[in-house]
Amino acid sequence: MKQVFPPRLDDIRSLPGAELAGFMPRRGDFDMEYDNDAESILADMEFSPTDPPSDRALKLKIIEIYNSKLDERERRKQFLVERNLVDYRANQAYDQTLKPEERDLIYRMRLFARFHDTKQEHDEFIVNVLKAKQLRKDIAKLQMYRRMGITSLAEAERYEADKVRRAHHKIAHLQK
Repeated sequence: MKQVFPPRLDDIRSLPGAELAGFMPRRGDFDMEYDNDAESILADMEFSPTDPPSDRALKLKIIEIYNSKLDERERRKQFLVERNLVDYRANQAYDQTLKPEERDLIYRMRLFARFHDTKQEHDEFIVNVLKAKQLRKDIAKLQMYRRMGITSLAEAERYEADKVRRAHHKIAHLQK
């Protein structure tokens, strides 16, 4: 029987992805791969000189399909490594630095990462979406000012200062 050694503490502290269940950082491999049973279609296949050409062509086609599954498995693994998605601690620490609405948007936009060729391209997309969201907020604020009859930025600043002052007075009045 093969003895399984527990993970070394140095590995858990230093190697990205070591804390993930099912990921072996020294091998850069997962316990369960994409389409894990892809090998089963080849398990009992044998080539013999007496195979008719149609059987031989079918077996070669099955091998091509298997190779495409292996390519997809490798592509998915590479996707995780290139985008540093196996380093759970670093990703979690970064997420904690974000504002809640930014974090929510980034979580929802992760789905689109597969359509971008590089991590930088996806990050640029996220930054642009966040900028667009901020611009929409600013436009809505300016439209609110316009509806209130505020026509200059100086009046808007005065309004915001008065709004803060009123909020402080209200809080002070409620505490008495």
